[in-house]
Amino acid sequence: MLQFHWRVENGGAVLIGCDDPAGHVAVPEEAMGLPVIAVGDRAFLGADRMTGIDLPPTLTRIGQNAFLGCAALRSVALPDGVTALGTGAFEGCASLEDALLSPALTEIPPRAFYLCRSLQAIRVPDHVTAIGQSAFSGCAALTGVSLPEGLHTVGPEAFAGCAALRSVRIPRSVTRIDATSLPVQLHTRGGLYLPGSGLLIRAAASLRWAAPEGTRILADGALAGNHDLTEVALPDTVTAIGDRAFADCRCLHHIGLPERLERLGREAFRDCRRLTGVVLPRRLNVLSDGLFEGSGLMSATLPEGVARLGDRAFAGCADLRQVTLNPGLERIGASAFARCTSLKAIALPQGLLSIGPHAFLDCRALETVTLPAEALPEGLADALTDLRRVHVVAPALPPEAFPPLWRKRVCLGFAHAAQAGVPYRPEVREACLSWLAAHAAALTGEAANDPALLRLLLDHRLLSPADARRLVDRFSRQDETETVLELLHYARTAQEDEGEALW
Repeated sequence: MLQFHWRVENGGAVLIGCDDPAGHVAVPEEAMGLPVIAVGDRAFLGADRMTGIDLPPTLTRIGQNAFLGCAALRSVALPDGVTALGTGAFEGCASLEDALLSPALTEIPPRAFYLCRSLQAIRVPDHVTAIGQSAFSGCAALTGVSLPEGLHTVGPEAFAGCAALRSVRIPRSVTRIDATSLPVQLHTRGGLYLPGSGLLIRAAASLRWAAPEGTRILADGALAGNHDLTEVALPDTVTAIGDRAFADCRCLHHIGLPERLERLGREAFRDCRRLTGVVLPRRLNVLSDGLFEGSGLMSATLPEGVARLGDRAFAGCADLRQVTLNPGLERIGASAFARCTSLKAIALPQGLLSIGPHAFLDCRALETVTLPAEALPEGLADALTDLRRVHVVAPALPPEAFPPLWRKRVCLGFAHAAQAGVPYRPEVREACLSWLAAHAAALTGEAANDPALLRLLLDHRLLSPADARRLVDRFSRQDETETVLELLHYARTAQEDEGEALW
């Protein structure tokens, strides 16, 4: 008699294994006095003599790799109550010809039927909204696929290697699809456009290229790697551009983004080295991870609606000199501006809640960071640790609001802001001047290389005569005659004020 193995979970029995199943196997409805609710992970792993299986109506879940490598299994019908199917559930079932899926499923997971070479047709249930990566990849006999309205996502390589598949209708509800999702025989001349759904799956383009009229969505990787592409025109019907859509288009230098655009995918313009500027549409609310990583952008202005700046969004943009962050921005991701070696100043907006680790890593030219008026964003201290020499402009926060290590940077920021005419709260201004007065002697070396700091120390008479004379010696060696004369006059006046004779 066939021996099953069980465990108890959430008031039901889960099948976790079976001793050498062969032929047609029937899983019971009860075990240990409990309803059978699941086939566990790898429960029938490698059962290559099992030709068929009956699953009980009490079943609600099939685990990961549950039937992996069941090479002789010919058909399966999932009970109506099954709501979850694990990754790779039927992977490598080379003889599987017929699979009836449960109407309760909402997702076909990655590799669910990977390398089911005998599977001829599949009907995806009406409530499924996503088909995972490689879900039906390698189903070489698959000739028919029925996809439901309401499907949103078709993952990378979902139907790759389905050599017998000659057509597939993609519903208009699909908003995420990859250039590799459909088999190569459906691509013509290196491209695939589905006018019925407005999906541009893949395009081979060079020099100036225009998307077809009526295009709604550019798939993930749609034009990636087109090294000769220089200019792109998109119709105003485009609402979404997928992940890596223009990645590694090294010669792309101009693209107009439609006003109706609502989504720019991850790494959409990664390594577009000649792309120096892009006007971002107002409907965007997220700038995705790695969006412009390694591109040639020289300036960027975030639209008002952007609430999150993704990880590495501008990382490696070595020519980026100016960034304007919008007042509604709430989060700056990790390494968002890492290696932006030309960026000299950045102002953090009001309402910013958090900054990710290493947001400004290796921003060698960054001189000034202006903080929002009120609360400090979470993660600011960690982000600033990568900026050992930056000046922190904080018009509403006294030096005491910062860790001791950063008070010097805050007061140096005040010196630069004062020269630029940036208004500070009176109490903050007095606190900065007080700190500078207390530490003026230690700042003479810094003042010798920082005109804004030197000007502030002189204007507010914060230097002692001895400090001024030390600076005279430094500037004399640099042939700074005007500065030397001013310092001599300052030292003389300050010493007279103290009632001392200079000579």
